[in-house]
Amino acid sequence: MKKMIIGLNMLLLVCILSACGSSQPQLATTTPVILPTATFTPPPPVTILWPNLNDARIAADLEKLIELQNARTSEDVAAFAKWNTNLVVKWNEATRAWVMYYAQDPVVASREYALVSVAQQRALDEFARAEVDRAGRKPALLNGEIKPVAMQGDPYEAAVLIGATEPLFLAMFPDTPNDIHTQMDEARNSLLASGNILPADLELAEDFGRTFAEALIEERKDDGAANAKKIDALPSGEGVWKPDPFRARPEQPGWSKVTPWFMSAADQFRAPPPPKFGSVEFQAALDEVYKTVTTDTQKQFAIARKWADKRGTYTPPGHWNEIAADLILKYALSDREAAHVFAAVNMAQMDAGIACWDSKYQYMVIRPWQADPQITPLVGYPNHPSYPSGHSCFSWAAAETLAGFFPQERESLIGMAEEASISRLYGGIHYRMDLEAGGEIGRQVGKLAEAFALQMQWEPLMR
Repeated sequence: MKKMIIGLNMLLLVCILSACGSSQPQLATTTPVILPTATFTPPPPVTILWPNLNDARIAADLEKLIELQNARTSEDVAAFAKWNTNLVVKWNEATRAWVMYYAQDPVVASREYALVSVAQQRALDEFARAEVDRAGRKPALLNGEIKPVAMQGDPYEAAVLIGATEPLFLAMFPDTPNDIHTQMDEARNSLLASGNILPADLELAEDFGRTFAEALIEERKDDGAANAKKIDALPSGEGVWKPDPFRARPEQPGWSKVTPWFMSAADQFRAPPPPKFGSVEFQAALDEVYKTVTTDTQKQFAIARKWADKRGTYTPPGHWNEIAADLILKYALSDREAAHVFAAVNMAQMDAGIACWDSKYQYMVIRPWQADPQITPLVGYPNHPSYPSGHSCFSWAAAETLAGFFPQERESLIGMAEEASISRLYGGIHYRMDLEAGGEIGRQVGKLAEAFALQMQWEPLMR
């Protein structure tokens, strides 16, 4: 029966990838989707040597939990309540907060979201295969004096997630190690104070998660992200995009050299050439931007502001992480299921950013306000070329991926992607052609992400 279900899913996938029955407008030069080959080399199998329940360490651990229980304060209860939720969502929320604090640009943020999500997904999936008598090692079962606080998730998975997250936070946000350690200690101490896991077991499960984080850091250390700010000689001339002279450098001009997760290369879904500057088609696109920003309704302006997602926010990829988090909570997914969703969405968004930046710096299309000084953008001045729209690439990749996990939400997700995309025209910073090309890139990458999730048999996609 399981093989039959997987077979049916793959038949459905063929239909998805060939866009059968699709009413979505397609660019004439659409690149056919290629099934992804994304893989990773896992670290050597981790053998966890759980302490024997008769060991002196266990007796000392039980005494420690009783001490913590007797000393439990209202602050301890509040701290535990803060972390007593879907912990993958909670750590995603923390990642978004750090992205906002560091005012990251969208492609760098997309990588940070992906690294945290992938480390957590790999750690939880592997831990599910680890042999541990979680029920038999419950502290309350070993000592009747221990009265644990009711916990929503699994305490072992909670410990694994601390280990899978901390090394990445320290590597990605290196200027705030004390704050990150404080954040981790709060999660760790609240778990211990709840009385749901032995201190020795927490330490071992956390070390297990850390193994995957450290392996991923090693795996991606030379993925090209560190050198993406370097500037090659940029072309110049009439109608060619120019960097903002008041900023130090254009935004990540070398991001197309970053190693993707699903795509075979950054240019796999390169957008078709845009209309030439000064052509009738280009002038029509420019005129539409001017007309739009000078006649924006209050509703259109609100949409532009809603999806602005400038530096100092979660960024566009983070906005879609928030949408994913809301769906995960709405459908009460487990931590492991949530990790699958975030990993797929964030790998897709990172690839979409790589593909988008490849096309941006390939065509160097001038921004509307540079082509016509009468145009005043309403949502900022992005410091990278116009074509295609990054918001459209990220949004359609995320929406397509999420719709695979939450098919009942497809219509709503597509509506949000459309709104996020058109918001850039309302804001006066993109031409319609940017939105259409970005949407096509995002859809193609999203299909790769869904295909990969099917191959990996990730829940809840396989339900």
